[in-house]
Amino acid sequence: MTSLFDSFPIGNAKEDLPMTASDAAATDVAITAPAPIVSVKPVVLEAPGRGEGLRVRISAPTTGSELPIIVFSHGFGSSLNGYGPLADFWAAHGFVVIQPTHLDSRTVGLPQDDLRTPRLWRFRVQDMKRILDQLDLLEAAVPGLSGRLDRSRIAAAGHSFGGQTAGNLLGLRVLDPVSKHAEDLSDSRIKAGVLLATAGRGGADLTPFAAENLPCRMALADLESAEMHHGTGVDRRLQLLVDLPHQGLAV
Repeated sequence: MTSLFDSFPIGNAKEDLPMTASDAAATDVAITAPAPIVSVKPVVLEAPGRGEGLRVRISAPTTGSELPIIVFSHGFGSSLNGYGPLADFWAAHGFVVIQPTHLDSRTVGLPQDDLRTPRLWRFRVQDMKRILDQLDLLEAAVPGLSGRLDRSRIAAAGHSFGGQTAGNLLGLRVLDPVSKHAEDLSDSRIKAGVLLATAGRGGADLTPFAAENLPCRMALADLESAEMHHGTGVDRRLQLLVDLPHQGLAV
């Protein structure tokens, strides 16, 4: 049996264009022919204490069984409508991709002085866990998807702020500005992670669960490009990659 990430693209994702044949040729991953996909949005999950329902998009291939799941957390201000080419690519190559709209989305329009604002990062983690809790409902919302999910293979993925959110589910700890505690919010249902352009550190700062159970595959820009960005945050992100446990995907 192949591992969860055997079909993941490795390399630079384009924001507005789907991966081309030349892009695929530049990777060491065998890319299968894309399958037709179906996408359903919005599916609204009840979310007591959140202030409004959680709006979700589900994308899946129309064929195949035992499909692994990717729960994708968007960057600050984006929504379930973002990252379309990436979500479509993953879905066309055998993954069920679930994208929530977090409270920081511009489509929500949360005022800066809203009482939820200091805990936006925490609401994001709760959104992701709520999706895992409601997989039955989400599966039933997509025509033809029933019975085709492999719930033993779930990845958390995210870009920027979403990378932190995915990291929280993998064991990354954040110092809560309200409680002043760094709580472990990891979820054992998550078996791998994809952290795109995120911040933070690994190494000794990982929880024992993350260090022992979560592999990491690293995809790096060339060092020349990284050196040009020294001091701008890219070097910090490269250090994160160095510190992560060996074998998952961080970019």
